[in-house]
Amino acid sequence: MALSSPASAQIDVYSANDYSPRGNVTLPLRGPAIFVDMAACCFYKCLYLADAYGRRIVRLNMPPKLHEWRVDDIGYGAVISVTSSHDVLVMCDKCNKLKLFSTDGLLRMIVDLQPDIVHVTSAIELMPGHYLVTHGKGSDNLHRVCLVNSEGKIVRA
Repeated sequence: MALSSPASAQIDVYSANDYSPRGNVTLPLRGPAIFVDMAACCFYKCLYLADAYGRRIVRLNMPPKLHEWRVDDIGYGAVISVTSSHDVLVMCDKCNKLKLFSTDGLLRMIVDLQPDIVHVTSAIELMPGHYLVTHGKGSDNLHRVCLVNSEGKIVRA
């Protein structure tokens, strides 16, 4: 799946086998949105989208049905991924935190990252309680892949 454009309410769908177009899905959105990242969950058969404009996570199930929850501190640098327990990991770029949410938007955990981890470009769960975070763009002098624990401390870089 791919967004037609960040401000679009339409998602183009492609085959995983040969990348051929399979059509599109129009999102029944409430208000404007600027999607900055997305992650799929095979377990719940849904797609999560990070909306920087509406400061929310949008969950899309098929057939098109939306569930969303507010995340006040995500912005245009937000990144999301799905964990092994099917939770949603959100990198909140405005406060330099990882937030772990249930599939229904219940906040399960907050990980405060060390101050030198800035401009995060991706964040995924390596195993429960340990996360791989990449950072280093713009004015960030450090360009690293960091393994951080649930307390936000770097275990290895």
